Amino acid sequence: MKQGTLLQIVVANSGPTMAQNVQVIIDPPLQPEAQFPGAVEAAQRRLAEGIRSLAPGRRIEWSAGRGFDVLGDDSPHVHKITVTADGPHGPITPLVFEVNLSDWREGRDAPDGSLHLVRTSITDLTKELKRAGERAARASQPPMVLEPRTVDGTTHSDGIVILQPANERSDS
Repeated sequence: MKQGTLLQIVVANSGPTMAQNVQVIIDPPLQPEAQFPGAVEAAQRRLAEGIRSLAPGRRIEWSAGRGFDVLGDDSPHVHKITVTADGPHGPITPLVFEVNLSDWREGRDAPDGSLHLVRTSITDLTKELKRAGERAARASQPPMVLEPRTVDGTTHSDGIVILQPANERSDS
């Protein structure tokens, strides 16, 4: 749930190939919650009918209701979940498992990180933006052109000093 109150039904393809005809049966079906009438039934109906295709890395989420309502009483909430699908070489072995939603009751529901980490990231980003602005300002200035010049037999050009021995100097 990660700092929220909504319990989610999530179907995802974590494999490297396309999954087709993905079907998920939840038995007994999840009970509807008063704040989301029809949402749980619609999600379970869609999952039972099957999802035509699910690309690698793709996930689909449905709201199952507010966690404190779904998990409200102390009774077990055991559901058998059966997942079937077709992979690139035909049907995959069905995945069957039980989930007791009550196991999540009183679980910690907080996202990873802290406001301190957010503040630090914003500070770092601000510093980098200032540096980028300074670089952009320098880049927009016209280039400085150094003219070569000779002073007392020494030629100066672009910060390079060429020294000539006194006996090789030309006095032109």
